[in-house]
Amino acid sequence: MSELFRIETRRLLFVWGVGNGLQPTSPSSPGTPTRLAEQTEYTLFLRSSTGQPVELVHRDPTLLRGLRTADEGRVVHGTLNFGSQVGRSRFGLRVGGEMEREFEVEVFPTKLDYEQDYTRLSAETQEIVTGLVLEYLRSTFHLGVETRTSQASYLEWLTLLRQAADELERALDRIARHPCWGLARDPQNTRAERARRSDATLRRSILRGAGTGRQIPLVGGASVREQLPEHRARPTLDTPEHRWLAGQLGQILRRLAHLRQQEASLPPSLRRQRVLEEVDLLEQRVVRWSRIEPLLAASAEPQPGFASLQLLQAPGYREAYRACLMLALGLHLEGGPVRLAVKDLHLLYEYWCYLALVKLLAIEAGCPLPASQLLSVERNGLRVLLQRGWEHTVRFTLPDGRDVALTYNPRFGGDPLLVPQQPDLLLEIGGERMVLDAKYRLDTSPAYLRRYGAPGPPEDALNGLHRYRDALKVSQAVALFPHRETEPESFGTSRLYRSIERIGVGALPFLPGETGYVASWLYEVLAFSAR
Repeated sequence: MSELFRIETRRLLFVWGVGNGLQPTSPSSPGTPTRLAEQTEYTLFLRSSTGQPVELVHRDPTLLRGLRTADEGRVVHGTLNFGSQVGRSRFGLRVGGEMEREFEVEVFPTKLDYEQDYTRLSAETQEIVTGLVLEYLRSTFHLGVETRTSQASYLEWLTLLRQAADELERALDRIARHPCWGLARDPQNTRAERARRSDATLRRSILRGAGTGRQIPLVGGASVREQLPEHRARPTLDTPEHRWLAGQLGQILRRLAHLRQQEASLPPSLRRQRVLEEVDLLEQRVVRWSRIEPLLAASAEPQPGFASLQLLQAPGYREAYRACLMLALGLHLEGGPVRLAVKDLHLLYEYWCYLALVKLLAIEAGCPLPASQLLSVERNGLRVLLQRGWEHTVRFTLPDGRDVALTYNPRFGGDPLLVPQQPDLLLEIGGERMVLDAKYRLDTSPAYLRRYGAPGPPEDALNGLHRYRDALKVSQAVALFPHRETEPESFGTSRLYRSIERIGVGALPFLPGETGYVASWLYEVLAFSAR
């Protein structure tokens, strides 16, 4: 075993190592988490120095299932494997139930370049989903024309804001002219004989002798202060509804400031100058809206998830809420692709493959992304309708009238099959069917390169494609795998590529910026099925 790092205190000794002949990862710079690798088995050893039991803790207990205890809990040892989870992970070391030390590690992908491919995979998944949101809101609220820029997420949001600005301004103007007042009960000193509300607070104040001024004797021997603290209701504009609206405008201003900073840092151009001018005008409008009297009265942030009938139904308020919600739907997305961006990388790759194929099919069909088939509105925003294990189909109609369907997680069973089959993707064009399997696995060994002429998915994954082709009676079974060519067109000479046409089984590299082989294959199968 090669030792990666150790933690030694007066109460414990902890060693993190890597075994099985693997080389340690490159050392981290001081102050940064230790660099680890995904799908790698690590060996851990923890020993108490005080005779008390020790424990390694993590928020995900399944990660620690390979650890065992010995010597009545004074020793913990075993193996740990992050699988395909990447990103930072925090652990704790306890002695006798008390936390002794916490530390952090960072898990890097082994099949992707962390700084380039992994970042682009996450960003492009988000970009596709953001594009779906824009299409969804466009069809729902009849938004304006599509804009194409290098910074899609921020400038698409700017498009949403531009479309919502007029409605938001009219709504806030109505609120400024006809605000809904609330009641606030603030404590204030009142002369005892003028106290009108005998509530529990006033009675406790009398019993404690609270208040100011001289003591006034009462019948029965009791006495009260000359002035007593009383909660009196007064009209106020500092309501939860106005706090919520003020908070929304604050978020918009921060977003605009960030967008302006990003655009201003890029090389100047005529288009960028126009964007900056538009941001300035929108900032001025939002600042003006935030200065209306009801919003200036807001003194705090609303409670998380706040909503009220007044906000949803009152004139002016419901229109402002709708406009802010439209912006929020474009910013806060729920669902697999977004939630898994820094976790379960094999699932993120699977989601990206499906969404990228939907995007390529939309281009071939000459239609926008089918947002209504992939998104649903929920209480907290939009949700992407993709869930591992659940079948989901997106349909297109080609310009020549042919129907195309792409299904995520199709399931095949019944009498013809002894064992149910569930590939990742099924493409149907007319009566022809093709299976695609997203394989976040890569073999680059010298023996594999000699056999197939290029890196590709492991042989057990290729064997599974043969099973799909024969058991499901599909014309082609193709694996999609994460690989980027080092030399142009080099993969086109490999057995993995040429065998697709020859025997109906093969593999294609598929990554952000490396979609050419899949796009060409898709064009060919669409053209072939039209004959």
